[in-house]
Amino acid sequence: MSELAQQGAGKRAARKKRTRIPLSAGFAGYAGLIPFAGTAFLVWFNWPGGAAQDALTALHLYAAIILSFLGGARFGFVTRRYGLPETEEETRALRTGILIAVLPALAAWAALLLSPAAALATLILCYVAQFFADWQAGRAGDAPPWYGALRFPLTLFALAAMAAALLRVTA
Repeated sequence: MSELAQQGAGKRAARKKRTRIPLSAGFAGYAGLIPFAGTAFLVWFNWPGGAAQDALTALHLYAAIILSFLGGARFGFVTRRYGLPETEEETRALRTGILIAVLPALAAWAALLLSPAAALATLILCYVAQFFADWQAGRAGDAPPWYGALRFPLTLFALAAMAAALLRVTA
């Protein structure tokens, strides 16, 4: 193998190691999809029965809780990166990061004031925005290198569950 090929293989191996999701994070993340799957299933197959109504409420409540959790994760990334800022630039970055981190909790709370269907529609938009904020955090070095690799499939699944439930109740 040429020296250039060896360097390329070494870079790919290092990138794969950096993006390998820790087992505990992967387990917790995928386990967190169970309520999304279960409630969306109940809504889809039992609408408009009472169990489906309860599942719809449980789904939008759970989605709001998880959105708040994602904001909390972002808060942790930002405060870990900047700690006690030493420059004006770091102070601005910390202030902006904290503001962005609290927005998901505020949006989740506002969604809870809406009807379940409107809440789901709002939460779907918030999850898309949160995904892009998480993606940007990973690119900026605020989040661990593996965070985006975990967030992408989890976000897609959560979005699919909420969209399926919303489609069923509005059809």
